[in-house]
Amino acid sequence: MAAMFWNMIYGQSQTDSRDFSSFIQKDDLESILKSDRIKQELSNGSSQVTQYLAKPETISKMIDILYDPSQDPVRHQLNTTVNDIFMQDNAVILDSIASSPVFIEKIFQVLLPYNEEAMRKCTTDELPQLLPELRRVPLVCAENFCRLVFTLIKAQPRFQKVLHFLSQHLEIMTWFVYSIQSAAITETLHYIFKIDKNPDTMELQSKIILQSQFVERLYSLFTSGGIFEELVHVAFIFQSFLTTEIKADVKKCIMQNLASIADAVLTPTANPSLIRNIYTIIAITLKQAVKMGILSETQEESQYFSDIVRLIIHAVVPKFAGYLQMDMVAGQVTPSNLYVTHTCTVISEILKIQEATCDFIREKEQLLLNHAYGPENAIAYLTQYYKMNCQDAPLPFVVGFSYIFQDVYVHLYETTKFKFDQGFVKQVTQIHQSSNKQVGTIHLFGPNRELCMGTVEYIIQCLIEAGVIQLVIDQAYKNTEAGIMHFDTQQILAIIAEYSKFSIDFVGKVINDELFAKLKAGVLNVSSFIRPVSMEKIVVNGKEVKGIDQRAMTTPEFNAIKERINFQTKRVSLDALVANLIKKIAIAGVVINGDAAFLAQVYEVKEALGM
Repeated sequence: MAAMFWNMIYGQSQTDSRDFSSFIQKDDLESILKSDRIKQELSNGSSQVTQYLAKPETISKMIDILYDPSQDPVRHQLNTTVNDIFMQDNAVILDSIASSPVFIEKIFQVLLPYNEEAMRKCTTDELPQLLPELRRVPLVCAENFCRLVFTLIKAQPRFQKVLHFLSQHLEIMTWFVYSIQSAAITETLHYIFKIDKNPDTMELQSKIILQSQFVERLYSLFTSGGIFEELVHVAFIFQSFLTTEIKADVKKCIMQNLASIADAVLTPTANPSLIRNIYTIIAITLKQAVKMGILSETQEESQYFSDIVRLIIHAVVPKFAGYLQMDMVAGQVTPSNLYVTHTCTVISEILKIQEATCDFIREKEQLLLNHAYGPENAIAYLTQYYKMNCQDAPLPFVVGFSYIFQDVYVHLYETTKFKFDQGFVKQVTQIHQSSNKQVGTIHLFGPNRELCMGTVEYIIQCLIEAGVIQLVIDQAYKNTEAGIMHFDTQQILAIIAEYSKFSIDFVGKVINDELFAKLKAGVLNVSSFIRPVSMEKIVVNGKEVKGIDQRAMTTPEFNAIKERINFQTKRVSLDALVANLIKKIAIAGVVINGDAAFLAQVYEVKEALGM
């Protein structure tokens, strides 16, 4: 019985081996791929099968099969098997591919559409003339391409060979530009330009991106009729480049080109999806420019990023204002509605850089502790700045010094005799003396409460001076049922309110009597209800509301709002904005007026104002 068992196992194995030998002698790749034991043979280290699959002719055939998009069951199974073979990370096969420029090029040629008339792959020059749908790589091909590249470059020597090939064939980066319509293609780019601590690798990656004009070509999709599927992936790629440790030259290229692209793209008739994607790039670019300015060690470097922020803001602020002056149509999805909504969202995202700046300061401190950041230039700059009794705003690389250096004021006063704002100094000192020292809004200023150039405070000031924030408020109170916009408006106003405790001029230009008068007007203008209700008292779910001063019930304002709060389900998104805003500004310590107090009573948030 035992003999029968072992004979069955080993006899079958010998038969399979003879079959493989026969297939190899006949160069019958298809039969090998159809065999159930092909993956097992490779896993067991079969030199016969491995050597055959590593032959140039066989590799070429397998790549063709890998890129066959056919849904025919037999061909699809062959495709899947080839994919599995490559994913087994067989060093012999993959080394054979990486050592051949012909195979590397063949792998990347999946990015080129097939020209049916000429019966060949399209040339690089033909790509811009094709419609986007004709440039799209079939999904199964794109996914197999992504997996093959990922497996191929996992080993550092093979990775270097692929990068060197790309550096000598920069046209492949143009192929990427015109095929970037799927997550698989974008992911492949992320793998190729992943962060490698090897300086030579990083240099080569940057060289490929810059010399191929990859950034400029991606931007060109915004001005040449690119579709949403392309533009959203452009935004993903730029975000990846900006937020990783890729060389600064690549990041600077993205930043330098953005202002002119935004100026050309942000038109009154642009496709809303195009606007949304360029806004995504604007927000992340400004965030990284602020960060790099803060982490700069020299005045020149810091000034560079400060200028980038200024150029982008000066380009987009008039565009923001133009979109925010458009009329929204209630209950419809119109281009103007999308323009307004997207614009409010990007402004909110830009102002949230304020929160991220606290993280940048902590990163700056950690770099200093690790001796990876030198503060000497910034300290020398500050010393000279206050010696000259300057009034201009300092550069962003001084941001956070009041948090990082507890003795900054002692040093600066002893060396400059400058008379600092003692109220501000006291606020900073109190934080240093607390048991739970944390980075806060107060540390985002210069040592004497200056708004530093190239920071989010500078951006807020530009937006307010141009009337953009006021336009956001106008849209909010005029459009009572616009939840996304109201949420963003609440975020914007709450961030601005945080600066009230530091006596910053721009706060009073936004959070003032006019703001509450507008919000009150917006609240009272809504009057569409299911049925009339008693005007004698306010009732919710059959119970009289106790949180509102009944003595004021005879006022016209309360009469106008009684029906509004009778049915909780009929409250509009403007209500949520107003109620939450009152809570936020109370926490921020903003001085309130009669209109704010009235609204606090209406929404039963009187405790927020201490009423």
